[in-house]
Amino acid sequence: MSASIELTKSGAYCIQGELTLDTVTALLQQSKKLFTGQKEITINLAEVTHSNSAGLALLLEWLSQCKASGTTIQFKDIPDALTAIASLYNVRGLLPKTGHPLSPKNSGA
Repeated sequence: MSASIELTKSGAYCIQGELTLDTVTALLQQSKKLFTGQKEITINLAEVTHSNSAGLALLLEWLSQCKASGTTIQFKDIPDALTAIASLYNVRGLLPKTGHPLSPKNSGA
């Protein structure tokens, strides 16, 4: 199982591979370096091949970090499995999608 995060030419970060307990810790460490100093972050999840609750936890951690640093964040192409897990845990509304970014102004901060 593997996963990677890369900055694309469009300026979005693309996540590829699996978002599971085996991969999210490394992705979180990589993202801390990549996201430092960014004011706006878009994360494209279209190439995620498998995800579970650990993947949802990663997205929520990114939300928390961005809120704390005053960074705007949005997710693009959230996989159905992650959306279903977020609905199950009643946190689906917390995941900002493309066109509805979470920014410090509208995050309740």
